[in-house]
Amino acid sequence: MFRQWLQYNPCMGIKLNFINKYLIFFLLSLTLFVAHALYTKHAIYGDGNGYYVTAQSLLYDHTLKSDTILTHLKNFPGRDYTFSRVFWDENNNPYSIGTSLFWLPALVIASVVSNNPLDLFHEISVGVTGIIFMLTGLYFIEKYLSNIFDEHVTTLTIYTLFFGSNILYYTGLEPALSHQPAFFLVAFLMYWSQEFIYSPKRIFVLGLLMGLLPVTRLVDLVLLIPIFFSLKWNWRRLIVLGLGFILSLLPQLFLQYYYFGTIFKNSYLTESVTQWTLSIPHLISYLFSFSHGLFIWSPIFLLGFYGLLKSRRYLMVLAIVLLWIIGSSWSAYDSAGFGQRLSFSAIPYLALGVAYFYHQLTKPARWTSAIIFSLFNLFLLYGFFILNWKNIS
Repeated sequence: MFRQWLQYNPCMGIKLNFINKYLIFFLLSLTLFVAHALYTKHAIYGDGNGYYVTAQSLLYDHTLKSDTILTHLKNFPGRDYTFSRVFWDENNNPYSIGTSLFWLPALVIASVVSNNPLDLFHEISVGVTGIIFMLTGLYFIEKYLSNIFDEHVTTLTIYTLFFGSNILYYTGLEPALSHQPAFFLVAFLMYWSQEFIYSPKRIFVLGLLMGLLPVTRLVDLVLLIPIFFSLKWNWRRLIVLGLGFILSLLPQLFLQYYYFGTIFKNSYLTESVTQWTLSIPHLISYLFSFSHGLFIWSPIFLLGFYGLLKSRRYLMVLAIVLLWIIGSSWSAYDSAGFGQRLSFSAIPYLALGVAYFYHQLTKPARWTSAIIFSLFNLFLLYGFFILNWKNIS
């Protein structure tokens, strides 16, 4: 009876399929995230603290720098001892404003539930936002792939990406970073541009969303190349797109003026944060080092890159290679985290390559590949997370 009803209500069937799959992802991620947060007594790590300071300051003190949140984080009562989570010059916060803006709605909701802005609940709220961004991004990747490949290939690709790559870590264990909203933006823009309907309103919104990407993660700007060149442009459309893009840049320009006295100084382009050195050995290490190498920690992406080459998605290949070159030129390319997270926002493109690779295989071979990659990833997670629990807490 139920199946017959679904035959006459296919949209409801699609919704139920979405709920079943992504509900599992959400509950698993939420459980892992909250358990880790309760154990360590905080839910934001690394660069996320810089974004959190800005978001908290904007909401509660209506400024970009609040002494209240800075004092709290500099003398944070951790699980085993008091330590500082502020590792940058507090007078010149180098972190872009995009992630902070994405976190504001969650903090507004948290402020309604809790009257203590410095409690763990506020930190968990932004982490849950990151989980939602990741799963929504995966959904739009699935929608994009479903227009090209059959259901089996598309579904198995999503499961492999979630369980067989560092997506699981940055969704369930460290979701409060800039990578999550950037991942969502690339995934949604890739899907939305697939069969884009040209109207001034849509083009303007497209410009807004494209502008949010560099405001969130500056180096990810190169990932807009395939999206931009997949569309048809004339000078009127370009003007409308440019207006939306510039409007999204204004908060970041204001932040730069606030901290540095000029809109033309960005910390990631100056020596204040890092140094840039183009180096082939760095690029090789970026991809193949045992410490954080992209293809060593997430070998599924090597097949994804191969799939993009075989399917002749050369603009995506160009964007990804440029991201690798830029990332490996940064002095912090071997950054902390699970695997090579500086390539994280390119996963939506690599997903297309993975799907193309699966498309060439038989169903048993697809399942075998998915299981191998997933088991390998879970093994790495065990070694990285469980065996070093106290080191990352």
